[in-house]
Amino acid sequence: MLLIRITIIVLLFVITPISNGFYAQSYLQITDTVKYSTYAQKNNSIVDFYPSSGYLNSSINNLIFQKKLPHGNYKVEEFEFTEERVEVNKNAISNLNLDNQYTFNFHHQEEHVKNKGTQLLLNCLRMHNGEFYRIKNFKIKLRKGVVYNNLPKKTEFSNQSVLSNGWDWYKLVYQMMVYTK
Repeated sequence: MLLIRITIIVLLFVITPISNGFYAQSYLQITDTVKYSTYAQKNNSIVDFYPSSGYLNSSINNLIFQKKLPHGNYKVEEFEFTEERVEVNKNAISNLNLDNQYTFNFHHQEEHVKNKGTQLLLNCLRMHNGEFYRIKNFKIKLRKGVVYNNLPKKTEFSNQSVLSNGWDWYKLVYQMMVYTK
């Protein structure tokens, strides 16, 4: 009987971290279609390959498709896509910085503890051999790893309190009462 209890306790210590994702890695497969809409720019040129679920990333000057994922760190394992060649107005894309391949980024978002997410960011327009292509459909397999907090931990402690300078310190309490009928 004692052996059974010890075995159960050991199994709980081994299985619990795996079920919480501490040791386990999971896979996520996404199949999606990128839809485009027409967008008029400030210089009155029309961009007809603006991603409906995306935006113009002004820091890298590229059109980005975005997809919300569960919170986590991801690595791309496989990527398949179909694309189409598009005719574009050179004036409409003169300020865009286009790559010759599709690239991924992951952006972590956290509003509060219960509202966390990760965005898959994919540039959806590319230039290859002087011709322009936009992605139509894609299938991506992602490996999800553990999310680690990358914030540095403070290990130094102050040897003196900020309250020890001899001044008088006061705590102000603000209380608001709301009455309803």
